[in-house]
Amino acid sequence: VSPSTSSTDNTKHTEKKVKLSDADLWQYVTIRTHPNGGASVIHLDQKEVEFLSSEDIGRLSDLFLKETFREETEGVPCHVMGIVHNAVCYLPELVSHFAETHSDVVVKMGNLRNSSIETTTFADFANKVRNSYSS
Repeated sequence: VSPSTSSTDNTKHTEKKVKLSDADLWQYVTIRTHPNGGASVIHLDQKEVEFLSSEDIGRLSDLFLKETFREETEGVPCHVMGIVHNAVCYLPELVSHFAETHSDVVVKMGNLRNSSIETTTFADFANKVRNSYSS
């Protein structure tokens, strides 16, 4: 434990930052197993760990990534994916952002059911994405 002192409005107080153990860090990780097929997904919510020290965040990141990519048998992952919820909340919605800021950029798009590739602008691509979700 390393105490730090800060001063605000002539009031002094002491904050204690406690280094969490690996077991304590695991409380922020959730592993969910789907009942239909047994696929497991590992979850972490950024909002739950924002207050941790940078050292603990680094250790938690290492634990999370090691578990996400762990294999009990070589080539067979234990989990299908790892998700960090709320980690990119500060970013704009990317399709709209690029449509507004780089509307003339040429993009290629295709369909899994059809092997043809269409070339269009990002603005047109964004309209097609919006239309596919509105119908």
